[in-house]
Amino acid sequence: MAAVIIRSGGANPAQYRDLVAGIADSAGDHSDRLVAHRHPAVADELGLPLHLTSAQVRELGPIDSASIPRLSASVHSLEELRAAKGLGVSWALLSPVFRSASKPEQGTVLGIDGFTELAAASQVPLIALSGVLPRHAAELAGAKASGLAAMGPLCTGHSVVASLYVRAAAYWWPDTESTDE
Repeated sequence: MAAVIIRSGGANPAQYRDLVAGIADSAGDHSDRLVAHRHPAVADELGLPLHLTSAQVRELGPIDSASIPRLSASVHSLEELRAAKGLGVSWALLSPVFRSASKPEQGTVLGIDGFTELAAASQVPLIALSGVLPRHAAELAGAKASGLAAMGPLCTGHSVVASLYVRAAAYWWPDTESTDE
């Protein structure tokens, strides 16, 4: 599973819908890898998977997801993981695994031991997030991570960093075609 969750913190629903629709048009054949974030109506309208925030997981009741192909969520604890499963998620981002440069104010990090404990209790695949670097790939695979997620390191514009993530992803998706540019 390779996916891009389209986030836009300051956009209202109409602006977000226009942003996602434009990205989906530009993505062409790769639009099946796009995931809407936080806006069920946009995901429903555009037929995209939906990723919920941890606050939505705690606050939402059942979601009418008849036209949403897949549902995922961000979680930070066993309680949120159970609530997300109750909403019908097919996978979850679990964080913070490590200290992140982009969110230094985060509370206690899970570390490998915490991630392993939650992965053992999880009924859905967990993707490791926050402070995850390519050098963590093997250890996270051993901790039963279904994948790794990154934001900051991929936004640096360094193709070497992106290439390292592509290579690390091979732990989970060995059949994925790679084009190191």
